[in-house]
Amino acid sequence: MKYKYLFFLLGLFLFKSVMFSQISTSDGYIITSNNDTLNGKLEYFTAGNSNRCNFIEQNSKSIKYFRPEQIKQYCIGQKLFYHSINYNGDKTFFKVMSTGKFNLYIHKDNLFISNGLGQVIKIIGGEKIIELNGKRYFQNNESYKIQLKQQISDTGFYSEIDNLDFDNHKIITLVRKYNEESPVYNHYYKASNKNVFYFFVGTSVSKQIVGNDPIAFEPFGEHKMNKSSLSVINSFIGISFKRKLPQEKTYLKISIIFERAEQQKYSKGWDLSNIDMVRLTDLEENQLDDSEYTLQNRTEMNLSSINIPFTYNYNFSYGRIRPFVDIGLKGKICLNNKIISTQEIFRDSESYSLKSVTSTLPIIIGGLNLGLGSNYLININNSIGVGLVASLYIPSNDYFDEIFDLGFYASYSF
Repeated sequence: MKYKYLFFLLGLFLFKSVMFSQISTSDGYIITSNNDTLNGKLEYFTAGNSNRCNFIEQNSKSIKYFRPEQIKQYCIGQKLFYHSINYNGDKTFFKVMSTGKFNLYIHKDNLFISNGLGQVIKIIGGEKIIELNGKRYFQNNESYKIQLKQQISDTGFYSEIDNLDFDNHKIITLVRKYNEESPVYNHYYKASNKNVFYFFVGTSVSKQIVGNDPIAFEPFGEHKMNKSSLSVINSFIGISFKRKLPQEKTYLKISIIFERAEQQKYSKGWDLSNIDMVRLTDLEENQLDDSEYTLQNRTEMNLSSINIPFTYNYNFSYGRIRPFVDIGLKGKICLNNKIISTQEIFRDSESYSLKSVTSTLPIIIGGLNLGLGSNYLININNSIGVGLVASLYIPSNDYFDEIFDLGFYASYSF
């Protein structure tokens, strides 16, 4: 048995070797306020880079979080450049679209021209609605053509500007041509480090709707225990693998979870004294038995299963705090799937008759999975987290109408 654990740990180590980190990163650098250049890796976002720069220095695992007022600029993958610029009284990271004879930036889908003083001017144009004599009209604003001519000294470009539509891509292409750069700009950069691997432990409360086959008790006839809601305490341990999708902050996640349900008991009694068949055949004729009869049901379960959820994972980013939501499908493979239900009749508090039946869960159950939680980044490779997960299964047999799990877990990612 010890060799099995050794092989498991060895396989886990080898599997870990293909993992990268808790976040998607790319090679790059930052330029500090003192004009020092620091090389390393930067967390890659396809959007939302205007107010953050998450930097990992070379030969380090620690993540440093910079605001626009703390550094001058940063670069991701030698393709994406961001400059810290004064805008509306605050420092903001603007993405560089072209540099040279004059700089062109983009911020929240708006283009800006640098005025050479560390500030930017928004390029204005397009259609706008004006109201005249109670009627509304569309007016075409061509201010952008004047703004571009003020920056471009080569009059050979003026005819091209006169015929230029107010379109971000067309304006960027023209400015890059004027700056003698390639007209094709790689707006996005493919980041590495797309995998995350972690393990977790937790506990959950399972609500199970259970019923039984009827049991015949003489002389009382058949009595079927009503379908009842049973609360079961589960404990589980699992491992998960996440693969980053091209969309911002999204992953596909698959987990393997071993779950065990603690042994539970459920009891409820019914008074049978008023049943007409209460006369017992072994008593003397015409003699009524005035004893008190009670029917009691007990359910004992000791379940174990392997759960495999496959979910869509979306992450939010607040520095080291990374909340997330999971939604998807979940399969349960029951290893021990039997529940023993006992019905017992008591006569004046003493056992009079006892019978049992066994209910069986389907070996494979499918359901829905929803999770909420948050991770805390310790460094680029490690994080800790907590979460809530809810699962709804529909076994669809005579004994189980539905199973609802609500669980809490703690995780460690590496």
